[in-house]
Amino acid sequence: MNKALDLFKQMSVGFDDSWLPETRLVSSYPLYNIVKQDDNQFNIEIALAGWAKDDLEIYEENGKLTIAGNRADEDKEEQQEFVHRGVARRKFTRVFNLAPDLEVDSADFSNGMLVINLLREPHKNQKTISIS
Repeated sequence: MNKALDLFKQMSVGFDDSWLPETRLVSSYPLYNIVKQDDNQFNIEIALAGWAKDDLEIYEENGKLTIAGNRADEDKEEQQEFVHRGVARRKFTRVFNLAPDLEVDSADFSNGMLVINLLREPHKNQKTISIS
């Protein structure tokens, strides 16, 4: 990837790079919304019908927020015969690139919706250096 694209990715709002050529073939599962609450607060809402809280893992590392789902009862489900299967429950990993001034505040899972709260700390990476 070229340096200009790397720089743009770091400077952008930084939630999802699905518009970039190398990530277009990535699965769109699970579906999600990004909601702007105000200038300094965002929510990522991820639709996870049929999932349990214990099947989900959320972690932040090196400016990337990763949400992974792995169902413990996947073997049991394979033995069932479905007439129609419209609710996907496959293993997934969804990664969001976070802007340097965003941090994960909290997460809540209820009624099949995972909501991750993000806060913008405008001066997070700024500090005053005293001259000696």
